[in-house]
Amino acid sequence: HRNTPKTPNKPAPSSAFPTRLTSQETANQLPAKTKVWTLGTHQTINGNGDTGTGYQMYYTGVDWAVSDRLQFGVTTQVYDDPPYENVLGKGPNLTFASLAGSAKYQLKKNDKFAMSLMGAVEQFYSSNAWLFQVSPPGYEGERATSKIVGSIQVPMTFQTSKSLQLHLTPGIFFFPDTVKTADAYGTFVNLGFGASWKPGDRLTLSANGNLPIGPGGNATRPDDGSTTKRFVWSLGAEVAVTPRFAVTAYASNAWGVTPTTSVLAFQPEGQRLVLGANLKYVFDRAGRYAGTFREGPLVKPSDRDKAFRVEGLTLSSASTIPVDAVRVTAGATSGSSRHLGVTYGLASNLQLDLYFDRYSEGGLEGRFGGGTELKGGIGLKLQLMDHVQGDPISASLRVLGYRDFRALRKADKSTEGFGVGTLGVELPLLFQFSEKTAFYAVPKLAANGAERRYGIGIGANYNWTKNWQAIAEVTPVFIKGGDRDLTWALGLRYFNPNKRLGGDLFVSNSIGFQGLGAMVADEGLNFGFKLHWLTPGF
Repeated sequence: HRNTPKTPNKPAPSSAFPTRLTSQETANQLPAKTKVWTLGTHQTINGNGDTGTGYQMYYTGVDWAVSDRLQFGVTTQVYDDPPYENVLGKGPNLTFASLAGSAKYQLKKNDKFAMSLMGAVEQFYSSNAWLFQVSPPGYEGERATSKIVGSIQVPMTFQTSKSLQLHLTPGIFFFPDTVKTADAYGTFVNLGFGASWKPGDRLTLSANGNLPIGPGGNATRPDDGSTTKRFVWSLGAEVAVTPRFAVTAYASNAWGVTPTTSVLAFQPEGQRLVLGANLKYVFDRAGRYAGTFREGPLVKPSDRDKAFRVEGLTLSSASTIPVDAVRVTAGATSGSSRHLGVTYGLASNLQLDLYFDRYSEGGLEGRFGGGTELKGGIGLKLQLMDHVQGDPISASLRVLGYRDFRALRKADKSTEGFGVGTLGVELPLLFQFSEKTAFYAVPKLAANGAERRYGIGIGANYNWTKNWQAIAEVTPVFIKGGDRDLTWALGLRYFNPNKRLGGDLFVSNSIGFQGLGAMVADEGLNFGFKLHWLTPGF
């Protein structure tokens, strides 16, 4: 059976030239009535004097175009780590956050040139007096500050060929000169310049730089806390995975991502390499764009294929749920672990996971990942190959991050941080040998601070009668430092694709249901269950 996808009315937004480079605005605009959501993070390779996962900036934002010439944006970012280098001899934990609003209007556009005017206003919050200055002269007692900052920029884009654009972006950036006698960035003129090159319809390579001219600056001297100027650069590669979804990887020495803070050097002085990635998703309720770049009609999945849209007992599935579908999963074990997850189909081959987990009491003993505290997290899974559509196997990439809700880290009395965070990366692979038998492998990684766990999950799924499956999973785990662990699960699953309901009964030795929790063995056996419910359209 085959379904013919809706013919798109417009070119894919994910394949267009970028409206902004990693740390520079361009004169390109979003098409009218287009909304784009961005989610990303960047970080140093490691931390200040330790071997942790580095210091991270997390960010998200939405841009929407009222017309082909006018667009608005809202972006928020959070940093909750010490500075990479001590400032004034101290390196306290800093909780930094900001919320920025922006507007960009295209003044001129033709085949060779475009020019826009952009303004941004931002609420800039720091848990310390000013950025990383813990106790500047004459300022004792109060800690947090909140200031309004902003910028005005005039991006210009030159179309030199069908595949190459050059960008020039002069601008004025407004920060306080001082905060409670501590030096701040002040007001300064900045000159941004860059290029974006499209060697193919689905790949964009970019490079850009920012040169602060003054009189203020965009960096902080570690020795005396004074403001200075540093060249800020970025290199990026964006891949359009679907017409509505793109992934960008980049290297830089920039700190922020908002229109005003993206020209600031990674604190304090921009001397360290920063690696980052973000995801861009185009909302398309009107169905203006195709859901996939695949040509021709799509194969309709069988009931057996639909069964793999539900995750395994402790291993991730290689399939994703359809666009706009919702899946809810809840589970518990005799070892006191709990799980609640909600999954939404963002686009063809892309799903968003929101979940809450509590690990059982054995195994971690409060060390790795914050122990048994309740955790909340977000994950994204991108299906790279689909055996239903003729690929030899199904394969996906899943990234998930979660934080312990209790703030364990108190590096400075002024802040308790946002708790302990863990990052997980998985590559689920599915091999469908027959209508009844499938095997899957899931290479995976969990990282928290200096801790690392590497695993290779192996599983089998046997459809022994209608709607009933037998599932077996085992994961050898290799721990940084030479130790090893082993987790496993055995169970039965009932899943009715017509009623979109299912349930699992299983026994396992893991302390949790997914991610890190599925990579740590408990002190004993746990008996558990999971329930699955999906919306129409599944």
